[in-house]
Amino acid sequence: MKKGDTLLVVEDDEAISFLISTNLEDLGFKCHTVYTVNQAKKVLNNFSETIQLVLCDYNLPDGTALKIRWLL
Repeated sequence: MKKGDTLLVVEDDEAISFLISTNLEDLGFKCHTVYTVNQAKKVLNNFSETIQLVLCDYNLPDGTALKIRWLL
């Protein structure tokens, strides 16, 4: 991983999501931040070529991280 790489952060707790994405952006990464499996699916459909890493909470309102894993 290097500065400028793009990450997808999937976390339904807004405070935790904010902390993760803010810290990563401070380190020079670009972040897409979403709160549900459905939102992650939309981002992955549109930006799959540029996303280098997915950081995901396991339990989400509309499923688990396993659903996102199968989208990759």
